[in-house]
Amino acid sequence: MPKHLLPLFSLLCLVSCQSSPALMPSSRPDSGLQASDFASTPDRYLCTVERSQDGSSRIKIMDLSNRSVRAVMIPGQVKSLDGSPQNQKLYASALQNGQMALFEVDITRLTVQRTMSFAQVGLSPDDFLIDQGKLYTVGTQNNKQTAVMSYDLATKGWQPLVYNVKPGMLEFSTTARTLQVLSFGVDEMTRTTIDVNSKQTVSVNYDIAYYKGESKDTLYGGAISRNGRTVFASVNNRINRFELNKDQIRALPPIEITYAQARHVALSRDNRSIYVSHDQPNRVSRIRFNPDGITYNIDEIAFPGTNNELVVF
Repeated sequence: MPKHLLPLFSLLCLVSCQSSPALMPSSRPDSGLQASDFASTPDRYLCTVERSQDGSSRIKIMDLSNRSVRAVMIPGQVKSLDGSPQNQKLYASALQNGQMALFEVDITRLTVQRTMSFAQVGLSPDDFLIDQGKLYTVGTQNNKQTAVMSYDLATKGWQPLVYNVKPGMLEFSTTARTLQVLSFGVDEMTRTTIDVNSKQTVSVNYDIAYYKGESKDTLYGGAISRNGRTVFASVNNRINRFELNKDQIRALPPIEITYAQARHVALSRDNRSIYVSHDQPNRVSRIRFNPDGITYNIDEIAFPGTNNELVVF
């Protein structure tokens, strides 16, 4: 996942990894991401988007097992990414000829196929997820109402799930049958959970501020853990962290990045790491959490070219 958020307000080579440790102490080892939330399967691919002046996008795919990088071209401006580790596929939503379409990338063969158009149901998607042959997406339908819908990649059938949900970034919850939509506003954040089977929703609004003193900070991207307890927001040169507990929110110590501005973020599927793209080229930061879920180390991954939206799976 991970997916990206657009700014919301005055908000084929081998490469190596250089480490710059930065350890954050914490007096609350019981908060944040818990060791019990970690999945056992590590991520294999880190994918980033490099935009071209002609409106196309270059998706770069790093194999994290050996740091090799390969690339494919998408004939459109990529907005969002997700991967399917089960079948070694990467998916991208992209604006092509005025319409949002879904493209499928075979990572092994490096082939690209246009799978469908979101215009089939009049949807302008904010984000999407892929799991077990199904796509879940949130966006605005027919320029009127917001909607969360599913699409079967095999039967090519659409199914509406719920309407009138604040659009934003989409993430699975603790199971693939429960979705989370995280929506950022100027001074508030909304987390909506959706039960795919019952189509029941629960929304909670949180008061949240991104400004640091008198500075005019910009929110570029966000992520939420699958257990719904920790939110990450990239703001200028730091990653703000928040702990959610039912309808309560608590700010955790931010993650300071001293060498570049943070842009888009992606949370690994095992909840152990956050990957961050920057305003500067040739680098992606990886923030690896210790078992307490609060303290961390940062290392810099050499990643050629400019990097915008990204996903890890």
